[in-house]
Amino acid sequence: MTKILSQTKIRFNQMADVWRDRGAFPGLGSALEALGVRLGTALSYDLITHNILNSSEDPWPLVDAMLRGEKKPPEPEIHQPSLNAARKTWLELNNDRRALIKLLSRFDMLPEQARRWFDPQKRREACDTYASDEEILANPYQIAELDLGQVGKPPVAVSTIDRGLLPDSTIAAKYPVPEPSRVSAHLDPRRVRSVFVHVLRNAAEAGDALLSEQELLSRIPQVHLPHPCEVTSDWIAGNQAALAHIVDCFPIQQNESRAVSVLQLTALKKREDGLRSILLSRAKREVMSSGEDWVSLLRQTLLVQPHPAALEEQALALERITTRRLSVLTGRAGTGKTSTLGALLRSPTINRGGVLLLAPTGKARVRLNRAVGQDVALTIAQFLYRQRGIRWCSAAAEA
Repeated sequence: MTKILSQTKIRFNQMADVWRDRGAFPGLGSALEALGVRLGTALSYDLITHNILNSSEDPWPLVDAMLRGEKKPPEPEIHQPSLNAARKTWLELNNDRRALIKLLSRFDMLPEQARRWFDPQKRREACDTYASDEEILANPYQIAELDLGQVGKPPVAVSTIDRGLLPDSTIAAKYPVPEPSRVSAHLDPRRVRSVFVHVLRNAAEAGDALLSEQELLSRIPQVHLPHPCEVTSDWIAGNQAALAHIVDCFPIQQNESRAVSVLQLTALKKREDGLRSILLSRAKREVMSSGEDWVSLLRQTLLVQPHPAALEEQALALERITTRRLSVLTGRAGTGKTSTLGALLRSPTINRGGVLLLAPTGKARVRLNRAVGQDVALTIAQFLYRQRGIRWCSAAAEA
């Protein structure tokens, strides 16, 4: 038996891709593995190579018969034990669970992706927002919208769902996707929303928390889809309800006379709103003055003594930022921000508690270190990596 299993694993590694991208059910093997049939992909391959199943056929009547024990599989010494083990699971599935496993078989998923979406517990772990079986059946594009993947395991791409729901016309006519999952139009709101999510998520990962309407529309043609997704501003205006709770649309005032329509992932906007609440709360809380002689510290820092009025302004700025839990010091180039920072670091009281210097980029970090004369600054990315992310609950409690 050990030798047979070893040979099967070798063949699986060599032949697993044969079934993929063929017919209306390219994910049959992965779906079977999600059900508990251990070598489901190998079984899918064997069904075809033994001429038991044509790749253009619906495999589920045959699979149902094998799972019930009414028909023998090819290579029974390999596949029969795992079919027997999965039999009770299959027979006890309710209608929604059966519909879901059949739906997943239409998508060219990896086995771990199919397991992630068939197993409710794995689904919870892989998503920020949970979707029930019923919700997935009503909108299969939610799989691509919600799946964040796992370490070393990629998320399900929108193109994967798109190919399964909008196959070529021959397959669509012979094996139509059943309701309520069926997508009949390229501008189905479920499809368009998932493309929006894909574009906005990629933008967020690149540092753009939101996109203007025109930026979003210009990026949609770059998404690899089997069919075009030609969206207009009018579509966005008329389908706000379909986007609600997933994508937020709102205006941003660019100047006194012009506002720009922007779109942002709802989850990201909620995080921003939460962080804004924390920061504003901290900014309102006063801290006891350190009593430092900021004018004296500024004179020690500055190579060239400024005008007395400028010196007083910088000293006042230092007093204000050190008596609040959160402050922002801004100013045009040459107004003395770096010098003010140098004076801050000369304060014994401030240094006693420790100073953390963060910069947005590597170049900014180098400049910051030069300004303070020490190699102590970090980039924000370095800091977050060392902290293993942000503990939002702790941050909110400390606000």
